[in-house]
Amino acid sequence: MNKQEIKEQFLELRISGDTFVEIASKLGVSKQTLINWSKDLEIKEAIDIARSVRYQAILNQYEATKRNKIEFYSLLSQKVKKEISSIDLSKVRPEKLLDILIKCDARLSDLVKGRKFGGGTPFDEFLSEEPSFFFKPDE
Repeated sequence: MNKQEIKEQFLELRISGDTFVEIASKLGVSKQTLINWSKDLEIKEAIDIARSVRYQAILNQYEATKRNKIEFYSLLSQKVKKEISSIDLSKVRPEKLLDILIKCDARLSDLVKGRKFGGGTPFDEFLSEEPSFFFKPDE
């Protein structure tokens, strides 16, 4: 292998996360030589860019996995809701129904918190009242 090929191997190994000691052993080059090469601006930028691309690919894969999980649980939730809605509740004790209703209301309240809309405009200081309203779903 010529020097340029060794440098290319060095780049690949550094990008993949190998240490200088590991690379020196694999390529038969001194650790100090590798450190000197890594100070070269072009090599440093190439390593940084390649690592960023790899990191972004990992993040994209994670997001795809996360999206798949969300879709799976969403579909499962829909199936469970459909099954629950088909249950005859006429035989359920009233106190149990009330408990279910209270829990549902609490969940809805948690999901749709009060939100402030409007306001924050450059004209606020000229208006006697702030041009906004507060939405509270439980009212």
